Amino acid sequence: MIIDTDIYGSADDAGALAIANAMQDNGQVNILGVMVNYPSKWGAPAVSAINTYYGHGGIPVGSIKPAADDVSSPDYAKYLAQNFPTQIADGNSAPEAVALYRKLLAGATDHSVVIVAIGLETNLANLMNSPADAYSSLPGTQLIAQKVKSLTMMGGEFPASNATDGPEYNWKADASAATQVVNTWPTSVPAEFEGYEVGAAVSTGAGLAGTPATNPVRAAYERMIGAGNSMNSWDPIAMYDAGIGHNGLFADNPDPGSVLVAADGGDKWDTTAVKPQHYLVASASASQIGTALESLMDQLPVQPPPADPIVAHYDQLGGAGSFLGKPAGNEYVPTSGGKAQDYEHGSIYWTQASGAHEVHGDILAKYRQYGGPASVLGYPTTDETGAPDGVGRYNHFTGTGGASIYWTPTTGAHAIYGAIRAKWVALGSERSPLGYPVTDETGTPDGKGRYNHFSRADGGSIYWTATTGAQAIYGAIRAKWASMGWERSVLGYPTTDETGTPDGTGRYNHFTGTGGASIYWTPTTGAQAIYGAIRARWASMGWERSFLGYPTSSEYGIPGGRRNDFQHGWISWNASNGATTVGRW
Repeated sequence: MIIDTDIYGSADDAGALAIANAMQDNGQVNILGVMVNYPSKWGAPAVSAINTYYGHGGIPVGSIKPAADDVSSPDYAKYLAQNFPTQIADGNSAPEAVALYRKLLAGATDHSVVIVAIGLETNLANLMNSPADAYSSLPGTQLIAQKVKSLTMMGGEFPASNATDGPEYNWKADASAATQVVNTWPTSVPAEFEGYEVGAAVSTGAGLAGTPATNPVRAAYERMIGAGNSMNSWDPIAMYDAGIGHNGLFADNPDPGSVLVAADGGDKWDTTAVKPQHYLVASASASQIGTALESLMDQLPVQPPPADPIVAHYDQLGGAGSFLGKPAGNEYVPTSGGKAQDYEHGSIYWTQASGAHEVHGDILAKYRQYGGPASVLGYPTTDETGAPDGVGRYNHFTGTGGASIYWTPTTGAHAIYGAIRAKWVALGSERSPLGYPVTDETGTPDGKGRYNHFSRADGGSIYWTATTGAQAIYGAIRAKWASMGWERSVLGYPTTDETGTPDGTGRYNHFTGTGGASIYWTPTTGAQAIYGAIRARWASMGWERSFLGYPTSSEYGIPGGRRNDFQHGWISWNASNGATTVGRW
């Protein structure tokens, strides 16, 4: 069986997949694959979540491409994708539907595959139009004729679409595809059609409330219609009939003919063109049909469903006997797509992408201070872990660009993230010249920059602005910059990390100051600031490789101007005409 579903707006697609998985457990069908024909990226992971619950997560799922970030209202597909274990994170990462169709059909025995179409006919039209490829030398329609045993399709209304309500949704939504598939379907492949009127008369879904809360099908129905309620059974009926047959519940319409779809998706039963086609009519009461469907929809998986990921991680850590202690309250949803559980001495957070991870102690306190998962930090991607130097502890988080909270007994817990964290990691994290963060990321007084300070004994920082990026400054150069007023000084923000000079003797940082600004340091000269016209003259002479050598003073005032002294001379600047003069000692 290959299933083609528009899982998105109506939860009966989820009910149909429940029936298919139950029939798989019962040995009544062999599901080769599931195709998603609605262009939402949440369809394929929602299908995978349902299959995974039943222990059938290995069933391949194809997706129509491209798949957009569409959700229905009320939404259930995105909710399943983000809140239940799934093998697929995004429909765009799933195989392309037609390519998967061709692969599965090519590998099947001739005339063995039943296709169940419970949505738009887009994928089937594309399959019919597909050319020969690496999987089969046959074009699409010929491949269908050779490999497909029968088609069961939920679509249309019989004996004709209702003039008042207009065409049925599955055929109206992509009328050109429905017209092609239904009107030109290979006549060697029998087709059974379930019209709107059959599914509308039967209600199912209430029994799902008695299944485990880990059942994504239950969640789909409850999000759409509320717990313990039922809804129409269009797709479940098509799935049941394709897998089990009429079984005394249905019959074929008695008059020979075929279905004819108009350009707008409207349809009628055409008795002038006889094909191996029928449409379903009910031969049992709605309650009898509903009972048969519900028994499969509510059937529990033969394989135990995956454990709740938070519970599984809690048990892995040692449960109530672990450092976390006993649960405090119930699981809750801190943000869409995530779950959390608090304990006596910590919390476990989970998303499908990040997995389940614990946070506790001072790091948890800092995390909560920031706002937890809804903050710039996001969800944890690690448990609390010891740093390689044996001194500190940390949790990493999903925040954009990377985020962490680091703790040591002397520094406490501090958050570092984004570009500043990336710079720190590039320098060697806590093993870098900077050490551990001693502040959270903090905004500068001028509102333009951000910074973290670090535990280096003589001071260390990383400063960031949108124009300079993140730059590290520390030691004597940082002390000189701080003494001048940090970023509010004439120097501005650093535009480089502290860097060694070409001669191997000195160190420097450049800054944003008007006309250029720097602080240069050597063991003999100390850290000296140089900027503007004097710096430009020194640079034109070759910097420290000129005869002047390194600056031995910062720029200072003289009558009529400014001056820097150097190891072997000086440069002065005339305030009246802007001229610079170089002198030797």
